[in-house]
Amino acid sequence: MFLKGLLSSFTGILDSIHEIKTHVTEAVEEEVHDIVFNTLAFDSHEALIEISSQTVVDFVAIEGYNIEVIEPNQVIFNGFGYVECTLNYGSKSDSFSTDYTVPFTFKAFAPVDDVRKVDFYEQGMYLDNSAFYE
Repeated sequence: MFLKGLLSSFTGILDSIHEIKTHVTEAVEEEVHDIVFNTLAFDSHEALIEISSQTVVDFVAIEGYNIEVIEPNQVIFNGFGYVECTLNYGSKSDSFSTDYTVPFTFKAFAPVDDVRKVDFYEQGMYLDNSAFYE
């Protein structure tokens, strides 16, 4: 009877840890998506301006990320994905538009005490527009 109760309590603790881990992971993923999307959609990114001064971001996909290191005060992680955009050229009377996909990598961090406060780390994001020139 005692062992059954102990096993039940231990199973409950493990379930709670798993549930907390799931909530933290979901919160971090949401924040990572928000910071990457906001940077690409609302900030002028040099790699996109370089291929079209009138680039419109249509979709941002984060394909994955992994933890690089856990330090005493912060978690640092790397990620990758792609941005789908429309490249626009010319004036209204003589315009041309084409869809284009640009892969990117990023490095971000979050403080250990509040993993929802995600920000870019060092260089932040790198968009690889080199295929555009091939």
